This record gives sequence, C-alpha cells and structure tokens, in this order.
Amino acid sequence: MTINHGGSMMNSPGELDFIKGKIAANEEPWATYYTRLTKSGYSKLTWAPHASAIPTAETSLIGDCYAAYNQALIYYFTGDTAYAENARTIINAWSSTVQEWSGIGNWYLAPAWGASIMAPAAELLRNTYSGWTPADTAQCQGMFNRAFLPVLKFRYAYGNREFSVCNALVAIGVFNDDKAALYLGLYTWESSVH
Repeated sequence: MTINHGGSMMNSPGELDFIKGKIAANEEPWATYYTRLTKSGYSKLTWAPHASAIPTAETSLIGDCYAAYNQALIYYFTGDTAYAENARTIINAWSSTVQEWSGIGNWYLAPAWGASIMAPAAELLRNTYSGWTPADTAQCQGMFNRAFLPVLKFRYAYGNREFSVCNALVAIGVFNDDKAALYLGLYTWESSVH
C-alpha cells in the first residue's frame, strides 16, 4: 500500500499509522475498538450499496456511508484490497446515481450526515488505494457539487443540526479541493461557538 502524501486528508498518515501500530501491538483501547469495527455489520464484504437518484430514506445513505468508511479503514489497517474495492463500489454507486435530495424528513440532515462520512472515506481511498482512479475522484466530486452542496450551503440552524452541516462542508471542501465550502463550514462553526 502506498500513500499519496501530496493529497489532503482529514486524518494524516501519521495519525492513521499511529492507530495501525497500536492495533498491531494489540494495545488497548485500540485493539478493542478495532475488533468492534471489524465485527460491525457495516464492515462485511457482502455489503451492497442502496443508491438511488432521488433518495427517499436517509437510512440507506447513512448505512452505505458507514460501510464505505469502515471498509476503507479496515483496508488501511490490514492492506486487504477487498475492503478498499468494496468501499470504492459503494461510493461509486452513489456518485454515479444520486442527483438531488427531496421528500425526506430532515432533508438537509441526511446529506450532511452522509457527506461527513462518505467524503473522508473517499479521501482515504484516493490517497491510499491504487485502485481508486482520477475518474472516481471526478465522479465523486461531481456528486457532492450537484446533490450535496446545493442543500448544504448557507443552511443555518442551531446546535447539532448546524454542526452537522459544518462538518459536511469541511469534509466536502477537503475532498473537492473546494476552498469556498471549506471556509464556509469553518466560518459557520466558528461563528456558532463564539
């Protein structure tokens, strides 16, 4: 496994390698948390994506996002490319399918929660998995631009709703190399805590 140190990541290779070392040494609490990660239903290689053009249930997105991120992490910690490939399949299913958000309760929270998880998963794969391609990056960035950012930009609320949106904007900003989204997320978060 090689790491593209030129790319940006939500977690640095140093941070991830620290955790990887603790898992390899069977140190606590890392060993227990890693065991929980691998036993999660989201971590099964049989996980299949549930993407749709106009999602009507947030649970299908959130579950797929957790599965993609869990499996990207397991790939990083083990080097088992089957996990990276399944995470890539899940992300590509959504990025090639979803067009907009409509008709679900808390409609801006679903894309906020989803992007907060999916963007870091895609970022991890982009920087560590040789099977992730520039076409995967372009397709995923396109999805965030067309389906996520329109409902997240300037979406103001209070408390955890607002912070969920801030988190998503920052995650998308990092993955898309989109300074406007990144700074909007940071500015809104900073304004909320002061």
